[in-house]
Amino acid sequence: TYNTSGIFNFAHGAQAMLGAFAYWQFRYGWGLPTPVALLLVLGVLGPLMGLALYVLIMRGMRNTAEVTKIVVTVSILLGMLSVSHWFWHPEQARTMTMFFGDQAKIDIFGVGIRYHELICIAVAVLIAIGLRVMFTRTRSGVAMRGVVDDPDLLRLNGHDPDRLAALSWMLGSTLAVLAGILVTPINGGTLEANMLTLLVIDAFAAAMFGRLRSIPRTFAGALFLGLTATYVLAYFPTAWTWT
Repeated sequence: TYNTSGIFNFAHGAQAMLGAFAYWQFRYGWGLPTPVALLLVLGVLGPLMGLALYVLIMRGMRNTAEVTKIVVTVSILLGMLSVSHWFWHPEQARTMTMFFGDQAKIDIFGVGIRYHELICIAVAVLIAIGLRVMFTRTRSGVAMRGVVDDPDLLRLNGHDPDRLAALSWMLGSTLAVLAGILVTPINGGTLEANMLTLLVIDAFAAAMFGRLRSIPRTFAGALFLGLTATYVLAYFPTAWTWT
């Protein structure tokens, strides 16, 4: 989203949170089959949420100051939190199970890895590769990156900057929703609006590895940070308070 709009979206985690809650509502609240719930959330809600954000708010912010863009996206984050509390009362417990069940797993070198976790890894790899190829090898992807650099030149080449920017926001929103659905069961399965929203802080740290430009470096940075945090918690002596 930053590459294609120049706006660092602090509300990305809140979009993931709303997507996870909506999936819970379809799948567990109303009892729809998993494929139908996924189709509704990823095929309808995610793209529409991104399109609405762009058309109603982001389209008019192209030439505004950086601090204005930050304040607006933080405001959207807070607004989405309020919306989630309005529809899904925070005092009511809601849980999501992993795809194929929490106990469905395979053993690799004596370590049990659940199918849902394998799906998360596979999806992350495919998204990283797919976005890299799209932004560097396809006409639409290169044009998306050009929306920030020179929209007037894009128009001269027959592209519509508004359409491309809207497409990028729809794609970013859909990926955020997908992340919320995949991550929630691994984090214990309990839906908690604040925790899901603040997951974006970890994503910011990973994005710094890629300097907000390189998706492969961002992916590698995410793996490094995630593994490091896990190993510190698991193996460092508890007496080392600095950890």
